[in-house]
Amino acid sequence: MAVAANQYLFPVMLLGEDATDFTTIEMRVVEDLWTQFRFQEGFAPRSVRHPDTFDFVAFNQARQDWQDENVLIALNAFEQGKSIVKHGEEEEEPPTSSDAKIATA
Repeated sequence: MAVAANQYLFPVMLLGEDATDFTTIEMRVVEDLWTQFRFQEGFAPRSVRHPDTFDFVAFNQARQDWQDENVLIALNAFEQGKSIVKHGEEEEEPPTSSDAKIATA
């Protein structure tokens, strides 16, 4: 679970421009990473780009907090999935009258 919980965190934590805010990143940076499957040209982690102000303790604490939260989210989703498999799919809402007309047309 820890690996899955980190896969979406690391781009944000590693690629952001601010030396102390590990939660913010430009959306285009993440989009480029996921669509081009490579780091941006000249990539260097925050710790290299901000050697005098980078706080490793704060970085590791932020990473651990996010990972812990994401593990809980993943575990809850896994349990919900097991419940659906065990008890069957949730009942769908009955179609509205316009849906029924389209289906019978």
